[in-house]
Amino acid sequence: MNGQTADIRCPLCGGSKHSPAKYRLARCDDCGLIHAAGGAPARDSSEQYTARYYAERTGAGKSGSGNEIERTTRSFSKRAEKLVRDFGPGGRLLDVGCGQGFFIACMKRCGWDAVGVDVSPWAVRFAREALGLTAYEGSVENVPPGERFDVVTMFHVLEHLRRPVQALEQAAEHLEDGGTLIIEGPNYAGFDRLWHGELWRGFTDPSHLSFFTPATYRLAIERAGLSVGRIDFQTWDPAFHLLGAGILPGARSEPDGDTAGRIRRKMRSNIFVRGVCKILYSISRGLHLRGRDARIYARRKDAA
Repeated sequence: MNGQTADIRCPLCGGSKHSPAKYRLARCDDCGLIHAAGGAPARDSSEQYTARYYAERTGAGKSGSGNEIERTTRSFSKRAEKLVRDFGPGGRLLDVGCGQGFFIACMKRCGWDAVGVDVSPWAVRFAREALGLTAYEGSVENVPPGERFDVVTMFHVLEHLRRPVQALEQAAEHLEDGGTLIIEGPNYAGFDRLWHGELWRGFTDPSHLSFFTPATYRLAIERAGLSVGRIDFQTWDPAFHLLGAGILPGARSEPDGDTAGRIRRKMRSNIFVRGVCKILYSISRGLHLRGRDARIYARRKDAA
């Protein structure tokens, strides 16, 4: 790919020298980031995130019924409960890339003052009108400059961005002294990617521009003037991935959706299968096999 890739720049460091990587991707020779070989898509990202996009992923928006909204809101409760365990029962939170707002709705139920921002006009309108939330339309730079938060979250955002370091810098500007920025996204170095190959969920969204590893997540965060506190990894669940694809279609591409829930209910309904699943999970954990995502906790260097 050296001498063959025309005028593409690394989203992380801006480098122009690349080597070929697996899955028709490029690897930056300067910083090591794996990224799309064709550069950024011509279409504006906000045009991709329509009602159909969200209905396919969350199930909410198909009918807009109260039961549908409540079911989807509850599906984000584990994420909210973990954050409350980590940071306490109250505080201010900004969710960058909030989508329809279900996570911030959960955080408000937990006593937090939570707001969001998203590039999708449809999703922002849904968050405001269906959930009664405060949501800003656009990127993090569209959040009022005086707003400060104890926690800023960026769940599955960084991989979509043309300038991830700039976005991290802008997010950091909204942190209170001692505040925490939480970044979560696909881990290209995880065993989950090795297992699924081209069917890995990190590859299923054509708007993904970058494929980070722990090392390149750390580099992006440090270039933004932040320091990494810790990185958490999912444990790869062998029972789900071995059985899931055979039981129901879609398990590989949507491991967190309704399909995943149906698979896990089937697995839990059989005592023998439950026992096998626990043994396999314990083995995976002992071998430190990492699942799809990594979650990074960072602070400004002047406050770390």
